[in-house]
Parts: sequence; C-alpha cells; structure tokens
Amino acid sequence: MSQIEANWKLLVEPGPGRGAAGDGEFTSGALVPGGGENRRLGKEFPGLLEAVRLADGMGLELLELGDRAGAEERMREAGKLSFAALGPAHPLTLRLLNNLGCCVFRPRDAAKARTVFWDVWERRDGVLGGMHRDTLRSAMNLGCAKSACQDHGEAEKLLAPVLEEWSRSLGPLHRDTLSATENLGLCFIVSGDHQRGLGLIAQARDLFERTCGSGSRECVGASRSLAFAYLTAGEPDAAREIQLRADRTEDLGILMGEPDLWPDEVPN
Repeated sequence: MSQIEANWKLLVEPGPGRGAAGDGEFTSGALVPGGGENRRLGKEFPGLLEAVRLADGMGLELLELGDRAGAEERMREAGKLSFAALGPAHPLTLRLLNNLGCCVFRPRDAAKARTVFWDVWERRDGVLGGMHRDTLRSAMNLGCAKSACQDHGEAEKLLAPVLEEWSRSLGPLHRDTLSATENLGLCFIVSGDHQRGLGLIAQARDLFERTCGSGSRECVGASRSLAFAYLTAGEPDAAREIQLRADRTEDLGILMGEPDLWPDEVPN
C-alpha cells in the first residue's frame, strides 16, 4: 500500500477512536454528496480538502501505473466530494474533472473525454480567463480530444495558440511547451499533414531527451508518438526502429506502466 493510499484510508475510514462529524472530524458517511448543506463541509471539517487531494493523488498514482479504471474510480470519488462541498467552479473541482478526463481518454474513443475537457475548459475560461495556465492546459486537452474525434480544424485552433503562448511565457524548453509541441504535431499527423507533424514531434522528442533524459516518461512517450507518426506517414521501418528503442528503454525499469500511443497531458 502506498503512503498516499494509507493516508487516505486513515482520513476517511471510520475506526476506533474516530470522532463523529460534529466533533470536528469526519467519517466516510459524513462525506456523502447530497444537499446544499454539504457546501459548508470545507469550513466545518478542515480535513475535507486534504482527503480530496489525497484521493486525487491516489488517482494520479494509479494512472501512472497504467490502472486507468482504478484511477477513474478515485477521481470520480474525489470529484463528487469536491463538487458537493465546494461547488462546480472551485479550482479543486475543476482540477479533478480535468484529471478524470485524462483517465477516460482513449485515442479511438475520445468523445467522453472531449465532453469532460470541454466542460472544464469553459468553466476555467469563465473563472480564470483564457490565458491562465490552467485554462491553457484544458484547451490543450480539449484539442487532443477533438483531434482524436477527427475534428482537426477545431483541434488546431485550440492547440496552436497554447503552443504560441507557452513558448512566449514559459520558454521553448519548458515541459508544458514541449507537450504542446508534441500534441500539435500529432494533430497534424492524424489530419494528413505529415511533414509538419513529424518535424514538431521529432523536435519535442529531442528536447525532452535533452532536458529530461532519454529514459524519462516524457522522452519515451514522445518516441512512441514519433513511431506512430512515421507509421502513419508510411515509413514502417523508421517507426519500428524508434518503437524498439523506446521499448528497450522501458524494459530497463525506468518507467512504470505503458503510455498510450497518443500521449495524455500530464494532469495538472
């Protein structure tokens, strides 16, 4: 059992000596989403935010391990609590919805994730503004989902401004900038613009290797994206060589789990 999971169980599972909710502590029964009175939980029970964040941390840990079903369960659990206690526009609720979208996202079945990402993007845009970093991350997620749903024009309209803004504000070597570069490249690949797509993905892979290391999750994920790009562009030999190199790196035990060919944005 991980430390995050141990802390979560300590917080929410009733046990000997645990006080009732009215005593300033809470049990799992006190956290069942319901009427508007639950919106007061954040103030009445200070441990609520910690419990929700721990559930979120557990979900991210499971996602990292490749257990998407377990991660989705934890994200939904935490999201319901945050929604009921803090409201739909609270930054923590929006973070959990974003991470839930990452759990349910599949390249070949992206409609469900697209709905989640759209909701988060609209809410963040209204609360934080369009140029806030969290809003831009949501725009990138939504762009990836739209591209996977074959809505390439709308995807590019979302992804290109994110890359432009992050290149300006975060710099060309920042992890978020490189993720945006890779995702825009994938958008071009699946829309048929192979030359631009290969150039961007190769650039992201090389810079991830330089800044994060060849065995990092980011570099291996970008290598898999590059293999997918070459395969889509009709160059299977190049794709196979890149894919085998990425697989050998992962076999060294540097990474845990297996990322999809289409890279999910690292949840924020």
